[in-house]
Parts: sequence; structure tokens; C-alpha cells
Amino acid sequence: MNNCSDVSIIEKSILVKTMATVTQMKCACDACVCIVAIEDAVKKDGKNYCSEACANGHPNGENCGHQGCDC
Repeated sequence: MNNCSDVSIIEKSILVKTMATVTQMKCACDACVCIVAIEDAVKKDGKNYCSEACANGHPNGENCGHQGCDC
């Protein structure tokens, strides 16, 4: 066996095993605890938010409206 080939196979295996697609993430609002699906997120300035209220910085003091979140 060639040790160089073995290392290459192992490295490729690790790379394949560690690659994952992120589909959800925490809302970009610092005060918010919501997890938002990236495809459903409100996008603003390259960030993902769970609601318009979070995306706009809560200008009127409104929260995101999601149960369990007090942002």
C-alpha cells in the first residue's frame, strides 16, 4: 500500500463527512432567540431575520411575535 494514497483517501472521506448544508439559523437580531429557515427568512443587509420587526430593529418596540421570544 502507498501511504500517500491512503492519506488522500482519508482526507477526502473527512471532507465529504464534514460538508453539510445549513438550512436553519438563529435570527440575526441580537435580542431574538428564534431559529429561522434560511429560505423563509426576511433578508436585510445580507442577514437572515425571523420577522420584519427584527429586520428593522424594532423601531416601534414591537417584538417578533413568535411564542417564547421576548425580543
